[in-house]
Amino acid sequence: RTQTVFAKGDPLSTLCFVGEAPGEEEDAQGLPFVGDSGRFLDRQIAAMREYAARIGVEFPASPYVCNVLKCRPPGNKLLKDGSDIAACSPHLWAQLRSLPNLRVIVAVGRVAAQTLLSSEETISKLRGSISPIAVGQLAVLCVPVYHPAYLLRRRNDKALHAEAWADLKRAVEGLR
Repeated sequence: RTQTVFAKGDPLSTLCFVGEAPGEEEDAQGLPFVGDSGRFLDRQIAAMREYAARIGVEFPASPYVCNVLKCRPPGNKLLKDGSDIAACSPHLWAQLRSLPNLRVIVAVGRVAAQTLLSSEETISKLRGSISPIAVGQLAVLCVPVYHPAYLLRRRNDKALHAEAWADLKRAVEGLR
């Protein structure tokens, strides 16, 4: 890694996206989700904003975005034993506790969903639901979704993208 990649967005936001770890572009720029996945996530957020406006839900101007790991893993690969996630998880929880208005967390991908929900289930089993979790004194809704990188690799799978959109709409509806 070259630097710590902490977060972007408004810490006063009601909505937070939590991903897995910074990649090469994120490490170079010092911001999460700035590569291809980040551009796809930006398009998803724009679609969520439009959906929120249609259903009369206030959507934050700048959702908070961070990762479980704050540093790019060596070779962009997580450790098989999970010790990197275990070491970084307390930092994530402290970061989330510092967000005073947090109401919904979108768990982006398997690692984020498993970490936030204390689960070993696959993302395909975790997605499709909303789970309340405690973040300090706050009761927050957690919405697991497929990672943009996975969706980009499967860009022609219309059913998969429909599931992903349904999950993102659930996150917007959780802001009511």
